[in-house]
Amino acid sequence: MRFTYLKYYLNNVIAFFVFNVLRLFFRRGQNSSGAILFMNTGSLGDVIISTMILGNEKLFDESLKLFMLIKNEYTGLLKNYNGRAKVICLQSSHYKWNPFYRIKFLKQLHSLNLSLCCNLTSARGISSDEIALLSGAQKVYCFANTWKNLKKAFSKRMDACYDEVLFEGIENEYERHVELIKKLTGSKNINIIGNGSGIFHEKNFTLPNNKKYIAIAPLAQNFSRTWGVDKFQLLCKKLSAKYSVILLGAGNEFKHLETIKNGNDEIKNFAGEIALHDLSSAIKNSLLFVGNDSGLSHLALRLNMPMIAIIGGGAYKKYFPYAANKTRAYQYHPLDCFGCEWVCSQKEMYCLTKVDVDEIYSAAIKMIGQNEA
Repeated sequence: MRFTYLKYYLNNVIAFFVFNVLRLFFRRGQNSSGAILFMNTGSLGDVIISTMILGNEKLFDESLKLFMLIKNEYTGLLKNYNGRAKVICLQSSHYKWNPFYRIKFLKQLHSLNLSLCCNLTSARGISSDEIALLSGAQKVYCFANTWKNLKKAFSKRMDACYDEVLFEGIENEYERHVELIKKLTGSKNINIIGNGSGIFHEKNFTLPNNKKYIAIAPLAQNFSRTWGVDKFQLLCKKLSAKYSVILLGAGNEFKHLETIKNGNDEIKNFAGEIALHDLSSAIKNSLLFVGNDSGLSHLALRLNMPMIAIIGGGAYKKYFPYAANKTRAYQYHPLDCFGCEWVCSQKEMYCLTKVDVDEIYSAAIKMIGQNEA
């Protein structure tokens, strides 16, 4: 543990040193083209939340140029987006290890003559701060860090470099994006849920014989934060007696999803077979989406789909539950330790493991019945 912390600290020291060297060469811009850069270097779910900016782009003054910076692996999500904002791709590993790529990338940002850069990343590291602060923007904003377990070295010094650190009193990422759009546009009519500006692809997606189906994304980026393969296996078995079920996930999740499928012909394993930009179509054409506190659950929310998310309490209120209603349910077993940020003090994550399969099954059947009616 001590070695891990020492390695982490040394990495931060090196990153902070490199940042200060680069500051000598990449200074704030003097000329502005009236452009705003929004950047989120977080995971898929974080990026999906930040697409709220694109969904509300009509609220921004028409004279402003808009840019959205995200990691290369998530740009496929916006393949069919055809709005006014230009998407900038960041190859994060190249940026970290290749000094030539890093300098070239920062020069590219400087060429935009930005008036403002907004760092929307929830858990900002020094590299994320560096990109925002060395972008050449005349003003640079960021969201306040609300992660108590993110002990970033030099965090106060990095925050002090920003013109504004926003919304320290707001924990939920959806609400922080809403407040940012209000701040920048003056409008209160924010489109939070729904495919505004046609961001996500919604082409027809059907199974053989046009069978109606339930879309389930059983896993998350961190496997320990999911409901469990055994519970999803039982849930899928029960649901497949009434409906077809499709399993969604990355290619490296195929074997786990095959375990959930368990040879059932009414369950289709699409792990790695559906491109990122087409996952929205697979979810949108389903009767119901079931997932965890993960990226595809955020996608289902943004698509305004009937959904059940089994979220636990690790990041309770930071993302979910949000906008719950009769067709959007969040399931968890309540405990006093909620907000632990997945540093669990129990023998197991009871907030997840004690969620009953029959409870989820009954909620799913009821929700589908309401929607069909």
